[in-house]
Amino acid sequence: MKVLWLCLQGLGDTLMATPAIRALRQARPDWRIAAVATQRNSFELLAGLEEIDSAHYAPYWELGALRSIRALHFLRRERFDISFLPYPAVRPEYHAFSALAGARKRIAHAYEPLYRTLGFLEHRRVPIRAGHHVVNNMALLCEIGVETGPPGAYAAPPMWFSAAQTGRIGLHVGSMTYKGNELKRWPARRYIELGNLLRAEGHELAFIAGPNERAETVAIRDAIDAHAPLIEGGLAEVAREISAMSAVIAADNGIAHLAAAMRVPTVVLFGITDPALCAPWGKDVHVVHPSACPPCFRFGDKRFACKRHINVRCLREDLKVDHVLAALRATVPSHAPSRGPVPNGAQL
Repeated sequence: MKVLWLCLQGLGDTLMATPAIRALRQARPDWRIAAVATQRNSFELLAGLEEIDSAHYAPYWELGALRSIRALHFLRRERFDISFLPYPAVRPEYHAFSALAGARKRIAHAYEPLYRTLGFLEHRRVPIRAGHHVVNNMALLCEIGVETGPPGAYAAPPMWFSAAQTGRIGLHVGSMTYKGNELKRWPARRYIELGNLLRAEGHELAFIAGPNERAETVAIRDAIDAHAPLIEGGLAEVAREISAMSAVIAADNGIAHLAAAMRVPTVVLFGITDPALCAPWGKDVHVVHPSACPPCFRFGDKRFACKRHINVRCLREDLKVDHVLAALRATVPSHAPSRGPVPNGAQL
C-alpha cells in the first residue's frame, strides 16, 4: 500500500501532522509512506523523518500556483493508493493539489464553505472536531481502519538532537510576515525587559532568528547582550542548537513547535490565536495567555487581524513580563536535572 501525506502548510502545521504519520507507520509498518511539502523548512523536516520513505518538494510559494501544480504531476506516476491532507487545509489550492496527486482514495476534513464547493475533490471527508489540530489529524486514520490511542509526541529526525547541553534560554522574537502573522509578535520592549531580567538572574541567552525577523532579532539582542549567540541557518542546524537549550520562549509560530519537537521546555506567548487548537504539542509546553479577551482568529480567515480593533491588546498590553517569568519558572525549575540525550523514537 502506497500512502502520500500532503503537508502543504508551514513548519508548525507540518509538525502537528507528525503524530498521525508516526501512528500510521507503527500500525502499518509494511506500507510505503511518502510526503510532499510546499515550504523548504517543512520539506527538510519530512526528508529527515524515519517514518517517511520519500519526501518531495513542490515550491508553491516560489513558483506560484500554476507552476507548482504542474510540478506535482510526477506524483501521479507513483499511483498512490491513499492520500491524506492534514488539518488545517483551508486554501482551495491544497485540495486541487490533492486531486492532482491522483491517489485512488483521498482523505481530508470537511471544511465549510470549501465542503460545498470543492468537496467533490476528496473521496472521504472527516468531520472537524472541536479540538487540537493534532487530534483532528489523528482522526484521518480512522477512515482507513487504523485505531489510535492518545496522540504521541511530534516526530523529529534523530540526527537533530544534540548530546550537548548549553543551558541557554532561547528567545525567538519574530514570526512570518505573511497575511499578518506579525500580529503574533510580542513587543520588542517587552523582550528587552525580559532579557535584561534573565541576564540579571545569571541566565545565558541565545536569540533564534529566521529570515523574516533577522533585523528585529539583532536589534533586540544588541539591546540586551550584543555578545549573545544568534542562532540561524538551516532548520537542522537550528534544531540542534535548540535541543541543547534549557528552555525556549517564543510566540505562536513554527519555532515554538520545533522546540517542543526537540523535547525542550517551551513557553509560548499567545494572543489572537487559540492555544486550545494550535499550541505546540508536548508535556513541557507552557501556554501564556492571561488576557480576558478571547482569541479571535479562526482558521479560514484570510488574514490575521484584531477583530475587536483594540490593537491586539491581548498580546501587546495584557501579557506582561511577569507572566512570562512565572511560566518560565513553572516550566523550568531552577535546579531541574539535565534532560540528557533523547533516544531515537522517544515519545512524550
